[in-house]
Amino acid sequence: MTSLRHIALGCCVLSALAGILRLFWPENGFKSVINAVLVLYILTVGVQLVHGLDWDGLVRELRSLPDGQDTADYSDYSRELALAASVDAVREVLRNAGINAAVSWQNGVCVITPVDPRDKPAIEALLAVNAGELPWRFAEAAP
Repeated sequence: MTSLRHIALGCCVLSALAGILRLFWPENGFKSVINAVLVLYILTVGVQLVHGLDWDGLVRELRSLPDGQDTADYSDYSRELALAASVDAVREVLRNAGINAAVSWQNGVCVITPVDPRDKPAIEALLAVNAGELPWRFAEAAP
C-alpha cells in the first residue's frame, strides 16, 4: 500500500508540473491526464484512510456516548422563564388598561408600583382576573 501511495504521489507531482507547463503552453492536451492522476491519488488516500482506521476504537467511542436522554434538570430555569414572561404579561395588561405602573420581578415576587395610588383597586381587580398563581404585591411606599 505504501508503494502504491508513493507512485500516486509521484504521478501527482508530475501532473502538477504538467499543470505549471499548461500555464505557459495552454494548447496542450494534459488536462485529462492531470485529472485522472488526481482522482487516482485521491482514491489511494481514501483507501488507505479506510484501511487504517481503528474501527474497534470508533465503536467503543460511539458506545460511550450518552444515549440521548438529557439528565439535566431545567425545571427551576423553566419556572423562572415562565415567571419573567408573566411579569411582562402583567406589564402589558396594565398598559392596555391605561394604568401607568412600574412592574418588576424582585425576590420571587412581581412588584407593582403605580404612578397614581388611586389606581390600586383597578390593578387589584385586573390582577385577580389575569395574574393566576403569579405572586405579586404593591411596592412599599418610601418614607
